[in-house]
Amino acid sequence: MTTSQSAHKCTVAAPTRMSRCWRIVTVLVVAGLLVACADDSATPDDRRFANEPSTEVPEATSPPQTPVASAPTPLPQASPESLLDAQDAPGFIFLLLDGSIDVIDAAGSEPPRRIIAPDSRRFVAIARSPVDERVAALTMPVTETADARAEVAIYDSEGQMVNGWSDLPSATGGIATPGPDAVPVPPPSISWGPDANRLLVATGGSDLVSLDIDGEASVLPVPSPVQQVVHAAWSPQDDQIALLAPNADGSAAIWVFSPYVDGVSMRQVAPPNADASNLGSVIEFAWLPDGSGLAYILAGDTGAGEAGGQLYTINIKLGIKLLVATPGRGGPAAQIVDFALSPDGRAIAYTIAIPDGEQWQFHSLWVRSVQARAVYGVPAGNPERIERLWWAGSGIAWQQQAGGTLQIVAQMAGESPVTVFTAGPAGESPIGATPDAATPVASTPAATPISATPVQATPDRATPAT
Repeated sequence: MTTSQSAHKCTVAAPTRMSRCWRIVTVLVVAGLLVACADDSATPDDRRFANEPSTEVPEATSPPQTPVASAPTPLPQASPESLLDAQDAPGFIFLLLDGSIDVIDAAGSEPPRRIIAPDSRRFVAIARSPVDERVAALTMPVTETADARAEVAIYDSEGQMVNGWSDLPSATGGIATPGPDAVPVPPPSISWGPDANRLLVATGGSDLVSLDIDGEASVLPVPSPVQQVVHAAWSPQDDQIALLAPNADGSAAIWVFSPYVDGVSMRQVAPPNADASNLGSVIEFAWLPDGSGLAYILAGDTGAGEAGGQLYTINIKLGIKLLVATPGRGGPAAQIVDFALSPDGRAIAYTIAIPDGEQWQFHSLWVRSVQARAVYGVPAGNPERIERLWWAGSGIAWQQQAGGTLQIVAQMAGESPVTVFTAGPAGESPIGATPDAATPVASTPAATPISATPVQATPDRATPAT
């Protein structure tokens, strides 16, 4: 190669290398721009016209972190035994025993007192006041006759009579009406009206007697088809009266009526259908404290002579019947034979008995919540029978029979059962209160009721309490 040719190649090669260098630089710049665009693609595209509003959502600012507090200590669950502690329970128990009334302190701290009936008379039915420590008592002559007259008196817890009525309508107190188809007349019963403003007496026939606490007595005819009243009670709402009345087949039903509408409201509520058969027989009933309905024991057999059955409530307005308790814990032949609603309506106490020949043997005593599932088995021991239940103090009390001895036992919430009253065989003079069995029982002089002749009238509707 000549020198001129070599020079020409160098002249040509130099621009070529420069061009390559610029291409390399250009590629590197483009690559850098592409990388930058790739990085921008990770963020929301914010490309828009100058007049286009931003759609970018501002980044949420996290609130300041509050230090995590320790978990609150769970509240202790109420024990079933707390069901015993009812509000507004009285402090004294009034016990009808062999024609007299024993006043018993449920706490056992005071000796019992005995109220003696007037001369030639005996107490046949009592009802304690729903608002204070008083008892209404109905007396009959010791020697019953066809024209026997009932008398009513009210006593305080000291055994002093504070009011009374005499010459009530005839009541035979269980004497059969003469004739081939004689039907035993139920013994008289007595109950308090709402706010203790009146008394209601069922004398065993088709009439009721209403006694105004500050006035006279008046007769309330019972609307048909009820012909005979076993027990009657005013609603706590002062608008209706509930009756326990026998049917022709020997069973019993609850009827409800208003004395303010001339009897047209009479209707059977339990069992609910008066025309159907084999619906059972009501053994006893009580109004729910709020007056919305009734609690009652319903025997499965419509025949007479049933000792008990299952425990129900029924809402009078809605007609909704609920099963509260069954005697299943005592076996297939067991029955609930008695119950008592707490004054606040929160709980109900009831006893279960099992057959023992022709007798009924005590099986168990329970307290159950009316609206919840809580239930408490009361440690009542093994008495032969438990026949009456009361809510008193901060617990319940019951009458039990063991051998020939009658006892009143009370259990307050959080305590063990304690015997607060003991009587000898057949209700003889009380031995005394436990633990101070030597404390004498005070006797009260016989009281003479104040005359108040009944007047045929329907009472004015009471003004509701405010």
